[in-house]
Amino acid sequence: MSCVYSLVPHPVPARPQDAELFAAQTGFDPRRLATPYPLLPRRATAVQAWRKTGELDGRELMCDGRWLKTD
Repeated sequence: MSCVYSLVPHPVPARPQDAELFAAQTGFDPRRLATPYPLLPRRATAVQAWRKTGELDGRELMCDGRWLKTD
């Protein structure tokens, strides 16, 4: 199985609760800046995991945003 994805950042307006959470967790509040600070939300579309070469087959755990069945 092959899963191909790309990251295309699309700045979106920050929801008030997201901005509050970001400021609380980082100690930095971008709303106080004179220039706009873009929020780039991320959502996993692919997840792979392995420890060594012998585990490369079947390393895909998520593809196209859906968890795959494991044996």
